[in-house]
Amino acid sequence: MKLAEALKKKNKLADKSKKLVTILQNNNSILKGNERSYDPVETLSEMENVAEELAALKARIQKTNAPIQYKIFKMSELKGLISSLMRMSCHAGAQSSGYGRNESLVEYEAVYNDRKRDGLIESFQEKIEKLQGEVDYFNHTTDLVD
Repeated sequence: MKLAEALKKKNKLADKSKKLVTILQNNNSILKGNERSYDPVETLSEMENVAEELAALKARIQKTNAPIQYKIFKMSELKGLISSLMRMSCHAGAQSSGYGRNESLVEYEAVYNDRKRDGLIESFQEKIEKLQGEVDYFNHTTDLVD
């Protein structure tokens, strides 16, 4: 199985696990005399089986990802930088501050204006896209290790 297929399978198993949790929660305690849609004992057993399969698959994925782990981490860090830059104030010049009687004029200065910040974000996004392409290639060409 290729790594890309394993990642899809992992997501399906994670979704199945969430669904089983909901089923268990909705069917464990019901009004006496009502019929359960699912057997909680069977559901919990299935949850344990899915958890085992998911843990084993994640371990194999982690081993397989070792050669590209740096790229995965770098993408994550660049996304964090972009998020921080998007929240960064770029106020510059005189602006009013406060309300009513407490209103005053204050002067801001910024090292990065909107244009510079947006350029940095674009540059980081290009780096992420390049890394993502390399990771996608790896995922589609690499067999999952045992």
